[in-house]
Amino acid sequence: MGSSFTEFRGFGFWSRDQLLETWLELLAEVVPADAPGWLREAEQHWRMQARAGFQGCVNADLDARLTSDDRIETVLALTEQASAYAARLAAQTGKLPADWLNTRGVGGEGTVWPRDLELESVRQVANALTALLRGNLQTTAKTSPVLH
Repeated sequence: MGSSFTEFRGFGFWSRDQLLETWLELLAEVVPADAPGWLREAEQHWRMQARAGFQGCVNADLDARLTSDDRIETVLALTEQASAYAARLAAQTGKLPADWLNTRGVGGEGTVWPRDLELESVRQVANALTALLRGNLQTTAKTSPVLH
């Protein structure tokens, strides 16, 4: 199981691939059907990253996609929606259902989730991404711990 570094404007955080892949899938799921082109492209990219099985190199591609304050604000709003969506999915158990993860192919072809995933672990990634986009996370690839 690999880890990937999510970077934006020179800072970022490490996380286990399965957590980042799950978060990117959640984020892609809340992109509205009438979203502008740049966001639809980001959605497609995030889904590919979530579903391809890129061990140790999952890339949200934030610097290329979030090129203005408006875009950053849009993704911050989507982060709130994705967090609420995840909470609904995990309402009964505090875990994201393995069925949901398997149906979407999170982790890549051949990946089978035998058990549910703790929501709190995915929330760590969501919180780190939010802090990063707001400029409140100042860690680098050398100083960031790995989120588990």
